[in-house]
Amino acid sequence: MKQAFKPADDLRGKPPQLISISAVPTESEAAAVNSHNLLERDLHSPLQTVADVAFVVGLGLLVGALYNDILQGIFHFGAEQFWCAITIALLYGVIERARVADNGIALTSRRARVVDVAKVWAMSFTGLVFINFALHTNTGLSRGFLGLYFIAGFFTFTLWRAFLPPSIARISHRFQRARTDLVVVGERTSGSLRKLAEELNANNAAVCTVISLDGHCCDELWPNEQQIVLSMACRALRSSHKGALYVCSAGLTPRRMDSLCSTLSILPVYTYIVPDNATVGLVGCKPVMVGRHIALELRRAQMGTIQILAKRILDVALGLIALLLLSPLFLAVSIAIRADSRGPVFFRQYRTGKGGKPFRIVKFRSMYVMEDGPTIQQARRNDPRVTRIGRYLRASSIDELPQLLNVLRGEMSLVGPRPHAVAHDRQYIDLVDNYELRQHVKPGITGWAQIHGLRGETADVNAMHRRIEHDIWYALNAGLLLDVEILARTVIELFRSRNAY
Repeated sequence: MKQAFKPADDLRGKPPQLISISAVPTESEAAAVNSHNLLERDLHSPLQTVADVAFVVGLGLLVGALYNDILQGIFHFGAEQFWCAITIALLYGVIERARVADNGIALTSRRARVVDVAKVWAMSFTGLVFINFALHTNTGLSRGFLGLYFIAGFFTFTLWRAFLPPSIARISHRFQRARTDLVVVGERTSGSLRKLAEELNANNAAVCTVISLDGHCCDELWPNEQQIVLSMACRALRSSHKGALYVCSAGLTPRRMDSLCSTLSILPVYTYIVPDNATVGLVGCKPVMVGRHIALELRRAQMGTIQILAKRILDVALGLIALLLLSPLFLAVSIAIRADSRGPVFFRQYRTGKGGKPFRIVKFRSMYVMEDGPTIQQARRNDPRVTRIGRYLRASSIDELPQLLNVLRGEMSLVGPRPHAVAHDRQYIDLVDNYELRQHVKPGITGWAQIHGLRGETADVNAMHRRIEHDIWYALNAGLLLDVEILARTVIELFRSRNAY
């Protein structure tokens, strides 16, 4: 029976949402959650950005001075260490802003901030190393200083981002307006007004007024209902230049919502619409003009032309570097394979690539058999077909390294869904809905599923379904920053060797 695919919203945490019932904690959780949750835009205010840059630069100078004091007995930092700190701060700022740009106004937790800053910090240092290598710069930076700077920042900066942003956000909020009058308007039976007001009170130095209306009244009474709301809002927003108005759409028809917003538009304050659950997914969509009409961009191509070109350049550059550096390992593995068992060094098999186009993948031979037909049995734990040297190659993923040749030929990428044998694709395409979506991007040596431990044998449809969920998620969210993150996490995953046999 064909199993339907359901998008895995929980693969990387909850999707960004505006404040709504689904994003507001219950009363029993409010006290614990409110102290850790703030509006995302407040946590990325200009004051927070300045504080982050100052912290990164200051930490780099302090680490440089301590490092020189240990080696030379002089507490000072060098010019190269100063420019290293500046570069890291700039890289962190650019990457962090790029990640934030993908989110709307969302709730954020302390744990989420720690995980996010750890990722961006690692990406920043990866970028610094790549820039120095690509440009052949000789800055005189010692590996000891870089290692100490990375470790110190990894722990202290994550603590900084865990505890300081809420305080800085509140300072920035009070600096911008000493007193803010907030008004929440919505249908009285929707149930979201009180919870929204509680969240706003917990996260703002503000006086919040709730104005409920009867959104289900007859058409003759609706104009009078709007005027009453407008009059009450005017009285509540005593300092009109320091106020904000939130309109909840839950429980209101689109026609009445449009009419209400038109009536309230005369108020000279910031006005926000809080969508209901049915439309919250459209909030982050990019609006485009089609003639005189506005269209919402629900989905675009995974990557634009520039990003595709940049990804290809990255694949070729890193592929060539890896082949050059790993050539001694290739030679040693080839000798070990020939000495261990009879047969060729390389194993070739038809796999399905982008757009369903087949290609021949290249791997180090790790089995006694060379299956490539209509029926292929997957490797399983303690498989007798695996050679002695093959067990080590598969556990360490060294058998995958020759696929760098497929990358240079353009058949694969460094990052993407793992290519399946043509026989397996024909089998699962009839069992899992939307299976073909994973073929919208090039297959990769590593991927989103692999760094989550979803590798090795897929003994049943459910196991394949979990892997396909991750593959489709990547296909719909592919990007350069995500590729860099997957490459970095792949290094960690290699030491864990989950499900590798």
